[in-house]
Amino acid sequence: MEMYREVNGKKILARDNAYWSDIKKPIDIAKEMVNSDVFREKWLTSLENIEKQFQRVPAGVLSKSLMTDVYLEKIFRYLMRMSHFVIFGKTQLDYIPSSIKQEFKRENENGMLCVYVNVLMSLLIKRLDLNTLIQFIQGFYKIDFPKDSFNRVVHGEMAVGLHAFTILDNTIIDPTLQQIGDNFSIGDSEFMVIGETLPSFISMYGWVESEDVVYRYAEGYAKEVNMSIHEWLLAHDEVANLLFSTAIKSGEFTYGRNEICFCGSGKKYKKCHLI
Repeated sequence: MEMYREVNGKKILARDNAYWSDIKKPIDIAKEMVNSDVFREKWLTSLENIEKQFQRVPAGVLSKSLMTDVYLEKIFRYLMRMSHFVIFGKTQLDYIPSSIKQEFKRENENGMLCVYVNVLMSLLIKRLDLNTLIQFIQGFYKIDFPKDSFNRVVHGEMAVGLHAFTILDNTIIDPTLQQIGDNFSIGDSEFMVIGETLPSFISMYGWVESEDVVYRYAEGYAKEVNMSIHEWLLAHDEVANLLFSTAIKSGEFTYGRNEICFCGSGKKYKKCHLI
């Protein structure tokens, strides 16, 4: 059976790659998405002319010091686990407060999980004062499906979709990359992009948003749960501490009893979250 995609009322064979490569450029598809009703209703931006700001973002590599930072590890693990929880729905995470799980579920159902998670991650990392550049990016992904792959037969030569992600130390960080993987059955059951782990056939494009946009998003999320932004961030940080502590106690992550606790209290772990 032939597979078709309808474009402007015209049926195009999904495997008619000449159409997609010669006529429908990725940037043109992204512009249509940005100008769509969905984008204008849900996405915030400070840019008057987004199209001129589009650029491809190289994967990059995190510095060794950041790769071994336990506070970052805690944030990454928390947001990756919660993102996968709502995307797959396999893990119960009974020890996570229902109010927190509901937040993630709401944004996933609204199609805004990538924005929500990356806004939250950007602000949680800013609180660490790591003296490194962190930027919230809004844009799109482009997948060039490998030849002879099932996705290429079904979806054509490529797929493009709106997406938000974060750049830390000139490296792409995105706990919600699994959204893309789940949509197109790409990669392992769970994965997260940190720099060079980005699959070679996925390209990320976008524009750097202002801090004002990040805080406008955060203000809306905090208001949903009747909190200030500060209270909202503290609530998520405490749940991140709980998840990280559970991972240590289960043997998933090794952490010394005499190390300074990952929560930032300044106490040794054995006198803090180990208790």
